[in-house]
Amino acid sequence: MKSWFLCIAYTKDVLRVNYVIDLTGNKPINFLITDITGKILVEDIWTIDSNIVSKTINTEQLQTGIYFLQLQVQGEQFIRNFVVNK
Repeated sequence: MKSWFLCIAYTKDVLRVNYVIDLTGNKPINFLITDITGKILVEDIWTIDSNIVSKTINTEQLQTGIYFLQLQVQGEQFIRNFVVNK
C-alpha cells in the first residue's frame, strides 16, 4: 500500500470516518472501536471498491471516555483516538 489518509470527526452519538487508501480491487478492511483498556466494543468488516470512502458509525452506546478507532487493511493498521463527552 503506497499511501493513505484517515480523518475522523465525532459529534453527538455519531462518528464519521473518511479515508483515502491507495488500493486496487475489492479489499476487506477490519474496523474496530476499542476502549482505553483495549476491550473491543464495535467490530465490523468493510469491503471497499473505491479509494475514497466515507462511513458513519452510531456511537450512542458508548459512555463518556477515550476510544480508539482501528482500521486494519492488507497487514497495516491505522489508529485514531476520539473522545466521547456526554
